[in-house]
Amino acid sequence: MNLCLSLWLFAELVLLLEWWSGTECVIYTDPQAYPKYGKENAIVVLNHKFEIDFLCGWSLAERFGVLGGSKVLAKKELAYVPIIGWMWYFTEMVFCTRKWEQDRKTVSKSLLHLRDYPEKYFFLIHCEGTRFTEKKHQISMQVAQAKGLPSLKHHLLPRTKGFAVTVRSLRNVARPDGSPSSATALALWAATAGLRSSR
Repeated sequence: MNLCLSLWLFAELVLLLEWWSGTECVIYTDPQAYPKYGKENAIVVLNHKFEIDFLCGWSLAERFGVLGGSKVLAKKELAYVPIIGWMWYFTEMVFCTRKWEQDRKTVSKSLLHLRDYPEKYFFLIHCEGTRFTEKKHQISMQVAQAKGLPSLKHHLLPRTKGFAVTVRSLRNVARPDGSPSSATALALWAATAGLRSSR
């Protein structure tokens, strides 16, 4: 039942994105990988440049028939946003506080529910942890330089702890009795969202 309600509600938002705002999500991918999309569970890594990035991820999930089961890792404050936040809470989205000592336990516990999720899903994660701004980019590149990492022009330095917990929790999952889970996340896809001006 939650899956049907999720699909109905999420589809409304995708409709607003594509029809009302006129946003077109275009996929450029390896033609050999394309037939697998939607046929297996996937962790989808997206950049986070705009407020609507998660909607672009949902647009892709809808295109491949996994929108109702799709999940996202989001900051806990979003759970309190009327209607959308409540909907996310009741559809078992994974929330984090951005405080690693708390998130290590709560995110892992939430991800355990996806181990035997009965439907195919995309788990959308924004590894940058926050939206891109010039100020955040400058701070991020200072950290990269201090750590001896390469400078990034259009992205923030990824936050790897949440990503690592997600991959560990959803890949090569075995049930408590040792038998393999049928809902193991087999795919890991990286996606970059960019907007093209119509002017």
